[in-house]
Amino acid sequence: MKKLFFGALTTVALAVVLPAYNAEAQEKSLTFYGVQMEEFEYRRGDEGENLFTYDGEAFVGTDEFKFRWLGKGEVDGDTSEVEEMENRFVGQIPISDFFDFKAGIRWDRPKGNDHVFGVIGLTGLAQQWFEVDADAFI
Repeated sequence: MKKLFFGALTTVALAVVLPAYNAEAQEKSLTFYGVQMEEFEYRRGDEGENLFTYDGEAFVGTDEFKFRWLGKGEVDGDTSEVEEMENRFVGQIPISDFFDFKAGIRWDRPKGNDHVFGVIGLTGLAQQWFEVDADAFI
């Protein structure tokens, strides 16, 4: 459990620190990368447990194709047990000036057995700067 969790965090950190570099692709288009965490905290839970929680995303890619990780989870700091976790790994391609199509997998770890789903979705910017991010899980 602990190795898997820290392995995922290490992968995300490497995606941020080490930009993908390809000389031929560099001439055609730039490689972008970034991380946005809306929640990344260590706190005390309702039942007195110490919890580490996160909710965020990371991406690396070009304007033509991006690889994205979207995840959120909660880990018990006392036992290093994963309370809940949701990870989505998707590839994203543009379908218009303001919208992208995305497809990939979703891996959940609720209490009990793991769940794996296929993901298809749409993300973009609608009129009046209204962000749209919709996914369907199969």
